[in-house]
Amino acid sequence: MSKSVIVEWLEGTSRLRRERDRPDGYAYDSMDHFLLANAQAFKPVQRPKEYRQLAPKACYANCFLAVSMQPDKLVYCEGMALGVIPISHAWVCRHDSDEAIDLTWDEPGSEYFGVKFSLSYLLQHWGK
Repeated sequence: MSKSVIVEWLEGTSRLRRERDRPDGYAYDSMDHFLLANAQAFKPVQRPKEYRQLAPKACYANCFLAVSMQPDKLVYCEGMALGVIPISHAWVCRHDSDEAIDLTWDEPGSEYFGVKFSLSYLLQHWGK
């Protein structure tokens, strides 16, 4: 099985950034380093009919809004998604699933690699 395009991208950019010193008090030297240590792969799926496509170029706000409105059903996920190139992105998934539900893009990306964040964490840290 070939390595994920996103993981290869993150390993390459993380290697470049490691050449710099890590700032004092930080556990990771970059977001790439954080994702490599903590993220998981999510399975791309077609957006279920009960979720409509939301505003373009507003993935973080779209997903925060959706999770805020359905905290018992959805979990906020953030990391990298592969469309044409790997890009920082947010999506949602159901609590018991690793299926990426993309509320922003017309069609799902071919890969999603990120971290699930609880609503309580988001409410505490949103906007910082």
